[in-house]
Amino acid sequence: MLTAAINASKNERDAQNSALAAAAFKNRGDAYERLYQFDKALSDYDEAVRRMPRRAEMRAARGLFYAGMRQFDKALADCNESLRLQPKEAYAYAMRADVYRLKSDYGRALADASQALKINPKLWRAYQVRGRAYEEQKRYAEAVREFDQVIPMPPSSPQGYLARADTLYEGGDYQRAAKAFREAVRRFPLSDRAHGSLAWFLGTCPDASLRNGKEAVAEATKACEMVGWRDWGYVDALAAGYAEVGDFDRAVECMNRVLKMPRPTAYAEDERDIRRHIEAYKNQEPFRQRPGD
Repeated sequence: MLTAAINASKNERDAQNSALAAAAFKNRGDAYERLYQFDKALSDYDEAVRRMPRRAEMRAARGLFYAGMRQFDKALADCNESLRLQPKEAYAYAMRADVYRLKSDYGRALADASQALKINPKLWRAYQVRGRAYEEQKRYAEAVREFDQVIPMPPSSPQGYLARADTLYEGGDYQRAAKAFREAVRRFPLSDRAHGSLAWFLGTCPDASLRNGKEAVAEATKACEMVGWRDWGYVDALAAGYAEVGDFDRAVECMNRVLKMPRPTAYAEDERDIRRHIEAYKNQEPFRQRPGD
């Protein structure tokens, strides 16, 4: 009896240690992905799945990574396996919804996100995915309502604030977008994404009364410094700020730096936008974001 109890306790500790290690690998994979170190990210996701093969969160994270690389068959295989292992796991439905969203299969994305919320009405990721799906279909009012649900759920995250701000910006509601971006920075001063998003808005907003090139440069510089100048999007925002204050030489210099930085090659729209920005700055023109961009 005593030996059995000791062995059971050891097995429980081993399982806990394995779960903690899997979560650590998954989190490091997330970090590597944000830094565009994709080989390292995939290696960590693989290790997370190896350590916890029945944990839906691990397979779903790797699936979402594959989707970001536009490897949709692998992405759906991981998400489907997650749901086979845990058919009532709301998180797995939310992640598969995000894969469908990235694939522009909005009907299935919305269906899976709604199923996730039936299982867990407080799963903020499902609201986030559903909001993004509406936003990408230019259904801005519906998207904002979804992001309004996200905001009170993860108090330590700026994602809901920024998603709502982005949607208001894309929908042309610039006054409300300005307030939302600034609210994100005020509430989350240590968030590089909050500073980078505000910088982009301040440098590119079509409403001249809301633009501030000097502040855009400061906010973008802060975001770049927070991530060690590894995120090309923040350097792009810095270029927009320089263009807004009329320093087109430095704007082009920033964009030349962007061209040398690692980026997901699967995202053709990113490359298109980068070329548009470079062309504008070389022509001594600041860049303005258009509604729907």
